[in-house]
Amino acid sequence: MSKRAFTEKEKELLSKNKFVKHVGDRGITYTKEYKIYFLNEKKQGKSAYEIFEGAGFDTELLGFKRITSFDSRITRDGVEDRRPGNSGRPRLTQEQIEAKLKKKEKEKEIKRLQRLERLERAREKKAQVKAKLKEKNNRERQKQIERLKKKIEANKKREAEKKVREKARSEAKKQLEAKKKKEAQEKLKEKKRLEILKQREAKKKAKEKLKEKKRLETLKIRETKKKARAKEREKLKAKKKLEAKKKREAMKKSKKTISTKK
Repeated sequence: MSKRAFTEKEKELLSKNKFVKHVGDRGITYTKEYKIYFLNEKKQGKSAYEIFEGAGFDTELLGFKRITSFDSRITRDGVEDRRPGNSGRPRLTQEQIEAKLKKKEKEKEIKRLQRLERLERAREKKAQVKAKLKEKNNRERQKQIERLKKKIEANKKREAEKKVREKARSEAKKQLEAKKKKEAQEKLKEKKRLEILKQREAKKKAKEKLKEKKRLETLKIRETKKKARAKEREKLKAKKKLEAKKKREAMKKSKKTISTKK
């Protein structure tokens, strides 16, 4: 497959790069500085694509073949350009053509191996990314599980605390009800006691009142009897006095009669 010819616009774009000495329709002559830069970067383990991109080239515009050809040539020949005229395609002998064909076959094999290597690296990278993503997802899932566990534990703790509070409130309510019931019983008991005391007091007062009434009645009877006896005595005294008076008068009359008779 031959190299694609550049358009005028592409040639103009490539000419602006400081590492380009000349741009032809199908080939590019690079500066010596770029060749030195390329070899130095190559020694550091960078790929041709990475070096070209780092130098400001559009790798898609250059194409795979130009990049790999430059890589092979600069690796083989070094900084000095051994091509006739230092630009474009060199005029080759039959031996050179055969050597070039062998070189192309070798380059194809290298290209194939590089492509396989890139694919392998891409697969490894993809696998690594997938593994990292899986690990990240696992970590996230583990974190979510931990958060969920903590949330569940917190909910359980809250529920337990709520139950404890409910139980405490229930116990307090029961204690309050028991206290109220006890107080009501105490009040009822006190009421009954007061009623009993009141009844006893009433009975006592009634008994005392009856006793006092009986005493007063007894005193009244005694007083009446005393008055009656006194009155009887007065009457008897008056009677005796009257009888004595009558006796005196009778004696007086008798004496007067006797004296008259004389």
